[in-house]
Amino acid sequence: MSPPFETGVNWYTTGVASVCIHFPEGETKCQYCPYLRSDKELKRFRCIFTQEYILDPFSLERGHLCPIQFEETEF
Repeated sequence: MSPPFETGVNWYTTGVASVCIHFPEGETKCQYCPYLRSDKELKRFRCIFTQEYILDPFSLERGHLCPIQFEETEF
């Protein structure tokens, strides 16, 4: 019996997941997102959702490709 995908992949099955991400007190910065990764050797940050490199995750903006949509809430 040959190993799977020895001759390549013919097709893929795609699944979509929805997640909730909580940001503290309206601070919707990449710095607080659990999907931000740090490449310490290269001294840069990357979003694992979009593969976008984030120049300054501590700024007021999120990445340009950020897929997160926010719900309006009232207290």
